[in-house]
Amino acid sequence: MRHGSRYVPSGGPHVGRVRQRGFVLLLVLAMLLSTAALLLLGALPSPERYRQAQVAEANQALREARAALLGYVLGVNSGANIGYLPCPDTAYLGLPFDPVGSSNTPCGATGTPAIGLLPWGTLHLAPASVPLWYAVSGNYKISPRIEPNAGLPGTLVAGGVSDIVALVLAPGAALPGQNRSGDPYAIAQYLEDSNIDAAGPFVAGGVGNDRFVAITRAEIEALVPP
Repeated sequence: MRHGSRYVPSGGPHVGRVRQRGFVLLLVLAMLLSTAALLLLGALPSPERYRQAQVAEANQALREARAALLGYVLGVNSGANIGYLPCPDTAYLGLPFDPVGSSNTPCGATGTPAIGLLPWGTLHLAPASVPLWYAVSGNYKISPRIEPNAGLPGTLVAGGVSDIVALVLAPGAALPGQNRSGDPYAIAQYLEDSNIDAAGPFVAGGVGNDRFVAITRAEIEALVPP
């Protein structure tokens, strides 16, 4: 269609303006969708943020376990067994005699250290999101016990520090070669280096990613003077 010497597409200039407005709307919609996608990605936890949250949760669980063990030394949840610490949870024997998370006694020979899962049920704690492990000096474990044990050294060594009575360990993420879908008592699937041995010495970092908190003999003696 011609207007004078100028050719106008069929439908006139109005059709062109409608097409332009439609293109602009599509462009705005695409920008809005892109912005929404970026905001959604930003709201999702990054791997580093997720790792930091896991570390914070493990540290909180370690602090609570340590406090519960110190309470046990004073007789909380342990009856008259003041000055002693529970044996680890080393096996599940079934109800009603061995509830999940309970201490298994006796643990090893007299005077030898023991290691296993933290007996969170015996300590009246809730189970942690990651399985906590626990090592106790042979001089301070409840069974078989040494009587009296006042003034005896802690036999554990951790981070280069000696005279340690007990340790609670939190494993990091599974490392290559570790499989945590099987036996929950398979310590090597959770801890690394010499941390898998009750005799230690216990380390943080190194080739592994374990974390721990310790209880020293000095802390025990501050609560229960020899």
